[in-house]
Amino acid sequence: MGDWCTTHHWFECPTASDARQVLARLRAAATSYRWPDRERWGLRAGLVAPRLVQAESLVKYGASFALAAFVRERVPAARSLQLCAGYRQLAVDPGPGALQPAWNYLVVRTGVDRHRLAEATGGRALDGAPEFVCLPDPVPLAAEITADARLAAVVAAIQPCVGRERARLVLGLWTTAHGWLHLARLELGPSGAHWPPGGDAELGLDGGGHNACPFSVEIGPMIRSTYSERPPTLAPPRAPWPFSM
Repeated sequence: MGDWCTTHHWFECPTASDARQVLARLRAAATSYRWPDRERWGLRAGLVAPRLVQAESLVKYGASFALAAFVRERVPAARSLQLCAGYRQLAVDPGPGALQPAWNYLVVRTGVDRHRLAEATGGRALDGAPEFVCLPDPVPLAAEITADARLAAVVAAIQPCVGRERARLVLGLWTTAHGWLHLARLELGPSGAHWPPGGDAELGLDGGGHNACPFSVEIGPMIRSTYSERPPTLAPPRAPWPFSM
């Protein structure tokens, strides 16, 4: 029963009306979308911002990246960003928009001194939100840590900040258009783990499950199964973004 795969999809829309149309199109996926296995799939979707839809699709064997093309058949103005942790895949529509495959803040969950982390990355730790560290410039997000030199350099800078326990962080993108959006997960081993090469660093493209999202679409035979359970929500801070944009 293994090889279940959850893919996170975000659809950025020019208007709130477009976003509602995206939700309607996703609801139609129950009968109109070509799922790999009609008996083993699930889909939930909702608004994480007025013009930003988040969807989570669950399928057996593979990522359902064709969902973006299915949405654009009815809402051609919607841009998509899709991340699949199980198969380490990332897909983004080209063109302008606030939604990009990049991150500019970290949420410290365990194992890292946030003040050291801020110094090492040139970022700022938010007052009133001790677990958030914001970066002045976005860092590219890739399926592999070594796939982008800037991503690799930032991860290397974070490594010395890890204490005695395994560090767990969430990476996200803040924009004026959509606010705080969790995207990925980063885990690093404690001091003594050598990276790179062959070290203890793992990037997971499944951080979107931590977003608070009121789902208005929940369909599919597996949507209530144990395979579709979500991680704990990480509430966004009330503090303002500390850098000028």
